[in-house]
Amino acid sequence: MANLDDEKLSAFLETLPTYLLYRKPEFKGELWVFSSKNDGFVSNSTSDDIGTRMMINDKIKYAFTKVKGISGLVVQFWTPMEIGGARLLSATGQPFAVSDLDRGLEYRHLIVDYECNIHVNDINGGPPASAFLNHFPEAFLLNTSVHKRGPLMGYSLEKPEMYTSFMLPIFCSSNRSSCIGVIECSSIWNRDLEFVNTMTMALEGEGMGVFTVQDRIPYEKLDVCKQIYTLVKQTIHGLKLATNDIQESLEEVCVTHNIVLAQVWIPYENENENDNCVPFSSSLGHTQTKPLLALKLTGYNSVNKNSERFSWRLTKYYDFCDKIPLKIGEGLVLKTLQNYEPHFFGSMPKLSTDKKMARASPSHDDYDDAIMGLVICLRNIDTRDFCYVFEFIWMHNSNYIFLLEDLLLTLKRCLPRFKLASGAELGHELHVIDVYNSTKSKIKSFKIFQRKRLSPMPESLEKGKEKLVVDYKAPSKAKRNTTEIQLSQEDIEQQYGKTMKEAAKTLGVSLSTLKRKCNDFGLLGWQGPELPKKRKPSHTNEKDNGAIHDPSPVSRNENTMTIKAEYADDIIKLRLCISEAKFVTVENEISKKLKLPVGTYKIKYLDEDEEWILMTSDQDMSDCIRSSRNVDRSAVRLRVLLHNQ
Repeated sequence: MANLDDEKLSAFLETLPTYLLYRKPEFKGELWVFSSKNDGFVSNSTSDDIGTRMMINDKIKYAFTKVKGISGLVVQFWTPMEIGGARLLSATGQPFAVSDLDRGLEYRHLIVDYECNIHVNDINGGPPASAFLNHFPEAFLLNTSVHKRGPLMGYSLEKPEMYTSFMLPIFCSSNRSSCIGVIECSSIWNRDLEFVNTMTMALEGEGMGVFTVQDRIPYEKLDVCKQIYTLVKQTIHGLKLATNDIQESLEEVCVTHNIVLAQVWIPYENENENDNCVPFSSSLGHTQTKPLLALKLTGYNSVNKNSERFSWRLTKYYDFCDKIPLKIGEGLVLKTLQNYEPHFFGSMPKLSTDKKMARASPSHDDYDDAIMGLVICLRNIDTRDFCYVFEFIWMHNSNYIFLLEDLLLTLKRCLPRFKLASGAELGHELHVIDVYNSTKSKIKSFKIFQRKRLSPMPESLEKGKEKLVVDYKAPSKAKRNTTEIQLSQEDIEQQYGKTMKEAAKTLGVSLSTLKRKCNDFGLLGWQGPELPKKRKPSHTNEKDNGAIHDPSPVSRNENTMTIKAEYADDIIKLRLCISEAKFVTVENEISKKLKLPVGTYKIKYLDEDEEWILMTSDQDMSDCIRSSRNVDRSAVRLRVLLHNQ
């Protein structure tokens, strides 16, 4: 076998005399890594100097040696250069790696002289070019009926038969705003996300990174140089608070109604700092406009080892959505963003146009009808016209009409400041597009939350069944999941001495439900192991000025506070006036003590449940102080972590 590999290698290197073998795989799954004999001396490269290019190439080659791949995998680096005044991306003379010496080397040989135009007015530059200019990762399933534009697409569909491709725009940690090139991961298989994850980690280990969806969520941005918060064009005021509320509500909905996964998408008009944006490769036939994208804001995945046999595959879809934005033509999320109509689906084939879900789809016929879901568009009172698309997916449920109503009622209770994008309240009569029974020529829908109606089961589920009249004025005989959970104050107090997570598990409720019940009964904080029980006092004298007044009788200085912050093996101690205990003040003090530039690290605080919570605002700082005092800590405990940790 070794002799056969050597023969194949020799034959390939004869066809590309400027390349040499950098690393031969020693263990199963490792890649064959190649480099140019003239590594770093690429003519007309746009890099500052040869030394910089050599340093970048060395890091990329070493990263390639740290990952394992599936068979039929090609990984190569596209670097920017300038030839005759034209800006191009080229893989010529750049490092590349393959998992085997058949399809991989053949594909590499086919495109070795191909160059992508990265001029913003050229919409035919191909996937590497759009990923480079947009600073967004790209992924697509290659299909002869869809991708016939450009030689790169054609090459991938020839004899090597590459079916899947990821384009990862990368940066150096020293300059996150500049893209230094694109890592292409192409494969004969349609499920190689795990390799992309390991590739990303390997690059991070070499001081490089991949531009991500999370980088573009329109929160307030921190200007590291000026050390102040600045507003970008698309900043949405109140988005961070809305996100926190959504995260808690998704857990409640999934736990209460056995939802496999839930995630929320937000619209994004692609417009990077230099306006160097082009249509994505999946929509190259469209005119050049600022393309509408959907970015994953947050989500909740309830899949575990005890989940149904197919549901674990949805975890791949969930993880995939963390990395890649949705683009025009990709499934129900963008359709819902465009028409605000809720969409119900009850079959996997109905999502065949959604490239991301297709990656999670196994090749089992009995999986086709195993999945159901709802996509619905909401708005928040505080963020006004900004839309949030909620996507819920669960395993097949014949009583899905009841489930839809129960799910939305739970959502209404958890998110009182949210309404339908149309302006209607959750819980009012609602038309839902039935993707399960619709065709290209006829769109079908059904109603939920009718006062009195015939069971709206779609035709395929009504066959052979009698129609049932449901009167929503009368109590339902069916068990409804939205029945208020009966939990007394005594039940809660009996769990004191445990962590809040342990108590929630013992009581058979979600953590967010237990927290809500504690608030209803006026129980301050959570009394963990060996802590005294506290009850909400009848009178408080708190002022709404950001200062946190302790309701307990423990004696302490009400004007100052002590903070202990951990960083690696070091602990620093700060003493601040309560009136000065703002997030930016604490951040600046930590930067001075630890000599860390603001923006290069994140801060977490230890709450009353002994969990480390991310701190990003004055509200988080107030919650931090309140949590510390609720459990009678003598000092606020913080943890400082670099952003790559």
